[in-house]
Amino acid sequence: MDQPQTQDGAIDASIEVSEKAPVDRRDFAVLTGASLSAPVLAWMFDLGPFQAALHGRRVTTAMVEHIEQVTQNIRDLDDETGGGDLLEMANTNLQFTTRLLKHGSYTTVVGASLFSATAELCRLAGWLAFDCNRQAAAQAYWLAGLRLAHSAEDRALGGVILSWMSHQAAVTNNPTDALQVAQAAQAGSKGAVSTRDTIVITIRAARAQAQLGEHKALSHMLNEALALLDRADRDDKSYSYWMDAAHLSENVGLCFLDAGRPQQAVKHLTQSIDIDKTYARDYSGHLLGLAKAYIRQGELEQACTLGTQTFSLLLGQINSPRIMRQFRDFQRELAPHDVPCVREFTERARELL
Repeated sequence: MDQPQTQDGAIDASIEVSEKAPVDRRDFAVLTGASLSAPVLAWMFDLGPFQAALHGRRVTTAMVEHIEQVTQNIRDLDDETGGGDLLEMANTNLQFTTRLLKHGSYTTVVGASLFSATAELCRLAGWLAFDCNRQAAAQAYWLAGLRLAHSAEDRALGGVILSWMSHQAAVTNNPTDALQVAQAAQAGSKGAVSTRDTIVITIRAARAQAQLGEHKALSHMLNEALALLDRADRDDKSYSYWMDAAHLSENVGLCFLDAGRPQQAVKHLTQSIDIDKTYARDYSGHLLGLAKAYIRQGELEQACTLGTQTFSLLLGQINSPRIMRQFRDFQRELAPHDVPCVREFTERARELL
């Protein structure tokens, strides 16, 4: 946070987070309120031109493309298995790219690409940390990525990083922060992001409105997100490549769940699990969301059935501490209901865990 809003400041911030975030949790605290506003606002405005090219080894376009391919490989592994085993890999690649930024030399064009590639590594590392329940480290990665995206003048990636920061604020029960950050993403990346990215940013704002009880604004944003889906297939490039009908239905369902409307949540979450079973971790999240909606409707047998399906996936296919935490939350919400199906499910889960 003390680094200047320059290329050197962005590089030093990303070096600091890549060296400290995985090993020393005490160095980072989750920011809220006014403390979170400062880096968000700094990203939205141009605080100076690029500095002169750094001296050192020449960085080529081919090298940047290689970094991008490695990042894509880590993303693919994460999609299939969860982030539990991948954070260290992403962080090692982040350390390498920040050394290139610090000590290499490059043209303005190549430099912008390298800054964007490093920002995307920060975004990915933040997501992996988030999936590992490392909330402060996740936010630190994203803040560093935001600075790098600013230096690259990559408004699209900056907006996507802000969307993940908004999501984090929502799931950690800070809806005011979530809405502020989502609105900053909407304003700062307008006209730069793809349709899928726009959907994600819109749905982040919608979830914050749901948690704040702003039902009229929630309905407006959900309708806007749903209307955009038909145009998503025309995207040439999207950081939110995963946003499809299934993920949108899930997110709409979670918004209704947060708004205290479980019947509508069940409708959309049912659609999400019917559409997509491609990735085990995402599918597990869909199942747990629907299971919680069933609990809140009093349909406990359906909830236990979905809980059992999720548990099988957690044991055999994925490594995602975040999904395991959601499973524990589901267990706690189910526990007060003293009926046979709940007792049987609870005992079975206790044995296997």
